[in-house]
Amino acid sequence: MKIKLINFVKKIIEKNCKNKAIAKIPKIDKVIKESKSTGISYIDIWSLYSSIRSLKPKCLLECGPGVSTYVIGFAMHENYIETKLETEMTSLEDKEIYYNDVKQYTYPDFKNKTHLILTDVSEKVYGCFIGMGYKNIPRKNYDYVFIDGPDNFSEKYKSKTFNFDLLEIINFSNQNINGLIDERVSTSYVYSQIFKNKIKYSLFKNLTYINNVNKDDL
Repeated sequence: MKIKLINFVKKIIEKNCKNKAIAKIPKIDKVIKESKSTGISYIDIWSLYSSIRSLKPKCLLECGPGVSTYVIGFAMHENYIETKLETEMTSLEDKEIYYNDVKQYTYPDFKNKTHLILTDVSEKVYGCFIGMGYKNIPRKNYDYVFIDGPDNFSEKYKSKTFNFDLLEIINFSNQNINGLIDERVSTSYVYSQIFKNKIKYSLFKNLTYINNVNKDDL
C-alpha cells in the first residue's frame, strides 16, 4: 500500500512538472522526443530548471549530458538576462554517440558558453567505496554540479559504484557547491555519509540535493 501511494504521488508531481516545463521551456517536448538521451523525467527537468534559476550558479559542471544540457542552458541564459553576469557550463561525456547527439540540443543562446567534452572514465576508491568518474575535468571554480553519469558499475570490481566527480572538483574549486544527483542511489548514499545533512534525498522526486558543500567538509 505504501509503495502504491508513493507511486501515485509521483505521477501527480510528474504531471504537474510536465505542464510547467512545457509552458516555460521552449521546444522541450520536441527535444525529449528527438534526443537519444534516456531516463530523464519531467520531475528532473523542472527540478533542475528551478534549482538553477533560484541559485543562479556561475560555473556549472554537468556529469552526463542529454536533455538536461538543453534545460541547463535555457535556465542559465535566463539568469544572464536577469543579472547580466557571465556564466558557463562544462559538460562531460564518455560515450561518443551521446556526445555527438547532444551537440544538436544545446540551447542556442547558450551554445557559446556550453563546453562539451568527450573524455574517458576512471575508477577510484574512497575509503571503502568504489567510485567512477570522468577524466580530464577542467579546473574551474565550479559552484554547481548535476550528476547523471557515467555508468555506475565497475567491471573490475563487479560492483555498483558512486560518481566521485564532486570529490574531484571540491579539491580545486574555491566555491561552495550546490547541485542535484539524478537517481543514482549509490552516489547519494556515499555523499550522505561524507557530507551528512548537506545531502538531502527527495523520495517523491527520486532526486538528491547537494547543499553548499566545500573542501572543509571533507
